[in-house]
Amino acid sequence: MQTPDINKTTLSEKQEQVAGYESARGSALSHSKSTILFRSRVARHPWLASDRSPGRGLFERLASNENSNDKLLNRQIRRQQERDWQRKLRKGVELAYKYSPFMRATALACIVSIIYHLVLPGPQLMAQTFKEFEEFNKTDVERYMNRADRMTDIDDWNNYVDVGIATEYVEWERDAYDQMQKQFSLIAADESLDEQQKEIERDAARALFDAAQLDWEMDAEDMIYERRGVWRANQEDLDVGDIDVSEYETAIADAEAALAADAELDLTTWDSIVDAALQTARNWFESELSAKISDAELNNAALTGDELIAFEAALQEREAEIRSEFLLRDNFYVLRGRNNYVSVKRADDVSARLFAEEESAEAIGAAILSETEEAVDAETDGLFDEANDELETVDEVDQVLGDLSGNWEAKMEAIIEAG
Repeated sequence: MQTPDINKTTLSEKQEQVAGYESARGSALSHSKSTILFRSRVARHPWLASDRSPGRGLFERLASNENSNDKLLNRQIRRQQERDWQRKLRKGVELAYKYSPFMRATALACIVSIIYHLVLPGPQLMAQTFKEFEEFNKTDVERYMNRADRMTDIDDWNNYVDVGIATEYVEWERDAYDQMQKQFSLIAADESLDEQQKEIERDAARALFDAAQLDWEMDAEDMIYERRGVWRANQEDLDVGDIDVSEYETAIADAEAALAADAELDLTTWDSIVDAALQTARNWFESELSAKISDAELNNAALTGDELIAFEAALQEREAEIRSEFLLRDNFYVLRGRNNYVSVKRADDVSARLFAEEESAEAIGAAILSETEEAVDAETDGLFDEANDELETVDEVDQVLGDLSGNWEAKMEAIIEAG
């Protein structure tokens, strides 16, 4: 008798299981759809949403399925979250397309910068094995040029600077040859290269040496042009002359004389008088300086390039210094006279004020004295009258006493009656 295998199922049984699964799935989907449709209707109908409606309990029972373990409902929620995420992603893509020209330009610039700094300057980075003019010889060359600036002839200046440049170049070339020999030694010791490749590397090292040499010479030449342009500007005669102090003293004296009769301080008029008197001297200074600048430019009209740029910059700097010095002296003399005028006027005002105060004090003192004298006279007259009355009383007593020739008692009574 054959034992049945419980793990084996017939075809009909499998079909029945599949049909049962599909039926359950369909009922669940229909239940979920009906639940969503019912919720939408409840949300739209105020009667169903109220607490007193008979459909409220049904709605709560259906809505409670969200907290259950319904796989279909959880799947729906997950799909909704996925759709929301995809919507945000599409929005980000739209923004990227909206600003794509700017972003593309920025990305392209970054790529070009990276390529330039990492790929293209490879030979230049290797060439930095040789020391550059700025870091190796510039300071020493400047010492030669500082001493050459004391020269007054252009040929002497050039010769002195050329000696300094040649001296520093020999020192740089010696150091560069040492570096190149070290590079040759490294190439010869590299066993991974054959003779042909080593020769190519040595040629590259020589090319780098030539490039570094050219850079050194160009840097030195630029420095020579710049310093020579400055030296040429300093050699030009831009001296206009010192200020004539007598002109300023005369202008200030005229302003003080014109305002001497005015008791009040009048700085506006004083400034206008002085400016008008000094306008000729100031115009002369400007015309002389402009003529000097024009002559200097004509003397160096053949300059070009960096030398011309340096010359013009140095010439403008000297012009600014000369004009600043003139304005400093001009303001000094004018302000000194102006302050003197203000001090004199203020001193006069103080004297007048003191005089007025003194007159006022005298008048007040006289009034006080007069009042005092009147009061003293009044009191003195009263006292004098009282004294006269008392004296008259004493005379009456003496007369009574003199008339008495009786006895002693009669005389005493007379005295008592007299008081």
